[in-house]
Amino acid sequence: MAETEITVSRVAAFEPADGRLRLEDGTTCTIDRQNAGFEVWARLVQKSQQHRWHLYVACDRSSRQLTSMLPAAVHHVESVAADPSGGGLRVRFRRSHAIHVLKTSRDNAAELRPVIEQAATSGEPVLVTISPRDMEIIDARPAPAEEPPPPNTPN
Repeated sequence: MAETEITVSRVAAFEPADGRLRLEDGTTCTIDRQNAGFEVWARLVQKSQQHRWHLYVACDRSSRQLTSMLPAAVHHVESVAADPSGGGLRVRFRRSHAIHVLKTSRDNAAELRPVIEQAATSGEPVLVTISPRDMEIIDARPAPAEEPPPPNTPN
């Protein structure tokens, strides 16, 4: 199984002609132009670069090919509660009607849980990546001090 490197950072440079992506944290990877999702990913990269939004980027460690990309947005955690199904935490963000879930079955759940709980307690903003398919929280980290408004994505 291929190892994946995951980072959340802003776009430093993007070359659509060859799909090369460089993030501000130094991460580089290539978006395969033959990939059916190339145009969507390229638009997301360009919009993120224009507005200085953060992106959640997953790249194959050996080939440096992009395997996943999602917008990351700053949120304030309104509440955290045990999921009645026993599968994790139900998380509500301020200004969102959706219920987001942090599944305990995630490989990184033990790292994400304290970040979410601390943000709920402190009121500090958190930079969160949410799977649009099922509203699952797949990444969470303290938000950078200066952050432009998040992308207009369903939460």
